[in-house]
Amino acid sequence: MEPIEERMQRGIRKLAAFTAAMRAMHDGVQAVEGRAGDGAVAVQVDATGAATAVLLDDGWRNRVSGPLGEAVVEAYQSARRAQVVAGLENVARLPERLDDVPVTEADLAAATPAPVDLAQLQRTLPSLAEVDAQLAEALAGVRRAREAGTPTTPPTATTATTSAGGDEVEVVLDALGGIVACSVPESWQRSAPLPRLLEALNRPLEDHREARS
Repeated sequence: MEPIEERMQRGIRKLAAFTAAMRAMHDGVQAVEGRAGDGAVAVQVDATGAATAVLLDDGWRNRVSGPLGEAVVEAYQSARRAQVVAGLENVARLPERLDDVPVTEADLAAATPAPVDLAQLQRTLPSLAEVDAQLAEALAGVRRAREAGTPTTPPTATTATTSAGGDEVEVVLDALGGIVACSVPESWQRSAPLPRLLEALNRPLEDHREARS
């Protein structure tokens, strides 16, 4: 049977490699801007996936053929897809085998557990094969997500509305500040002044940032 010290070192190395892979994915994510509605609608997104601004080009009404709210959501999703692809492309550049992924001292330190009783650890520690299989499956899941190119949305969401004349502009944000849904009444889309419309679309984003700060 392999000595427990060697099992621990090999297990720590694999955990550190997985940490390095996740760090590579995170490092590939930067603030981006997504566009929709023939390029007339833009949503700026920070590195955490939170929408920071909704922008409308001059003459956007002549270029957005459908509901403005749908174009806002589409622009946000476009930005998030670009972020996910950038992060997963970094992971895809890593070696296929987890054992071959380069790790830093910080990765090893993060994966090293606090001292414990070795006899107790021997009884509770999963086999190296189990650890290897679980980490390999997690990394494979990341690669499958890269092929799909679809970000997941946290389940928690908040809704913010701006009213005028009985009509409401509604923006639904997830827990991270991502735009889940957006609804702009036809009356607003048809004739609301651009500054008023931008204020209504951006106020929920500002409120979310303030709530998180």
